[in-house]
Amino acid sequence: SGVLETPLTRPEQVGSLELGGIVIQHQPLDEADLADVESLARDGIAVFEATDLPAPVVATAWLFKLTCDDVDVDALRTFADARLGEGPGADG
Repeated sequence: SGVLETPLTRPEQVGSLELGGIVIQHQPLDEADLADVESLARDGIAVFEATDLPAPVVATAWLFKLTCDDVDVDALRTFADARLGEGPGADG
């Protein structure tokens, strides 16, 4: 959870998603967009930079993905709020 300095490995990502976490990955962003994306980090939500993405920002939850061509904080927040805690290994 939180803003990570290094990307999660694929197995770490799967483990987080299985437990109901959200992974928000982003390509290099300008300072304002980076601050916006990082503002989404909280318990259960990991945010980190990745260079091998199909779009500037990709949010992933168990069985769901949101791909954003631009930083859309409202769409990312809505996605995370709807999916956080949903995974086969999640409590509750």
